[in-house]
Amino acid sequence: ELEKAEAELSRVQSEIEKLSYSRKNEINPDDYENFVMGIDMLTKSERNIFEMYLAGKTAKEIIEATGIKESTLKFHNSNIYEKLGVASRKQMLRYAALYTQENGGKI
Repeated sequence: ELEKAEAELSRVQSEIEKLSYSRKNEINPDDYENFVMGIDMLTKSERNIFEMYLAGKTAKEIIEATGIKESTLKFHNSNIYEKLGVASRKQMLRYAALYTQENGGKI
C-alpha cells in the first residue's frame, strides 16, 4: 500500500512539473496573480475539493470520497473557479502546477 501510494505521489508530482514547465509561457501574469490571491479565499470545503483535484482525483472520486452530490460538486467547482479566476479545471491545474513549483511543492 505504502509503495503504491508513493509511486502515485511521484507520478502526480512529475505531471505537475511537466505542466508547469510546458505551460509557463501560456500563463497570463495578471490571471496568475488573481489565482494566487484567490487560494486564501477558498472555504474549508472548497479547499478540500481543490486539494483533491491537485492530488489527481476525478470528479467521480471526489463525490465518492466526500459523500456529496454531483450538483453540490458543480456548485463548489463554480465557486472555486470564480475565486481563483480560472475558467476550467485544466487552467486551475496549470496555475497550481506553476504555484507549487515556485513554492517548493506546497500550495
